[in-house]
Amino acid sequence: MPSESSGSVSNLWWSRDIGPVHIIALCSYAATAAGSLQYEWLASDLAAVDRQSTPWLLVMMHAPWYNSNSGHIAEAELMRRDMEPLLFQYGVDVVLSGHVHAYERVAPVLNGCLNSCGPVYLNLGDGGNCALHLGHAAHCARDGAPTLANTHLCALSLA
Repeated sequence: MPSESSGSVSNLWWSRDIGPVHIIALCSYAATAAGSLQYEWLASDLAAVDRQSTPWLLVMMHAPWYNSNSGHIAEAELMRRDMEPLLFQYGVDVVLSGHVHAYERVAPVLNGCLNSCGPVYLNLGDGGNCALHLGHAAHCARDGAPTLANTHLCALSLA
């Protein structure tokens, strides 16, 4: 993990430049309030991004801040309230998350309202989802492990 090279004190959050993209990984299950290690690291990392060499700014985390699944609404609300202003301030382009076993794309938003300067949120949590609890057992192996027929891939191209 590139945690050390990005100045992080934990491998649970880190950043790295890959081509024209500055990628930031955050932890949905660590403290996120102002003053916490993760928050202070994120503020410092975002302030240091060179948008000339990395014009794209992408953040990824496990639990989504926005989704329409009634069983998962507001699961990461504290993290969103703590960190969303930083992502907006520094012009994050895209936020990727998983957790919810579905695909969703949310228009650019800030604080739950449309905002053309906000990030686009992509929930990509359906890869390998067996969904036995939804009665989709035909797509699963006998032991409940997902089969290749039920595995999805996502390729994100930034140009």
